[in-house]
Amino acid sequence: MFFSDQGTKSAPPQKLYAVFAREQTDDEAEIAPKVAADSPCAFAGSENRELAAGGKPIPEQARILLRGLRGQGSLVAVPTTDDNVSLAVFPNGGGTCARPTDDGLILAADVQEDTATVYGMVDDKVRSVDVVAGGQTHRAKLAENGFTVALQSGEEMHLDKLVLHKADGSKTDIPLG
Repeated sequence: MFFSDQGTKSAPPQKLYAVFAREQTDDEAEIAPKVAADSPCAFAGSENRELAAGGKPIPEQARILLRGLRGQGSLVAVPTTDDNVSLAVFPNGGGTCARPTDDGLILAADVQEDTATVYGMVDDKVRSVDVVAGGQTHRAKLAENGFTVALQSGEEMHLDKLVLHKADGSKTDIPLG
């Protein structure tokens, strides 16, 4: 289940997300070739990965956003040459290739067994993310521009909205369904 292929003319990912401004760690460098090769952007419409619709992933900018996602691995992101971002639960989950919205949002969900993982990215102005599903508010874990929350399977079918809480005290409600 993917939500954010509606990106606009937002700033390049390297300007929206501080995570891409820091140096790549050794463990990120180690997984970068596999992350780039398995990137949803690399498969977004072309057998020639160089010409894929989402752009070519830039392995040197692959980043681990969150670790230890309930047996699925880590939330990883890699920007592309076309200003999209490949965002995936690596190595055992799904992923998406998306251009960030004007406020930096990328959103996706992955269902495995009895758990649905809702995950995404937000820009540097966001300090917390709430996922409202079936009328219940779930605070997402947020680090290095990435967020994730685990829901009981079935709840993700009733995603109501996201609430982005910003550093200036404002909030943005994003209806989902």
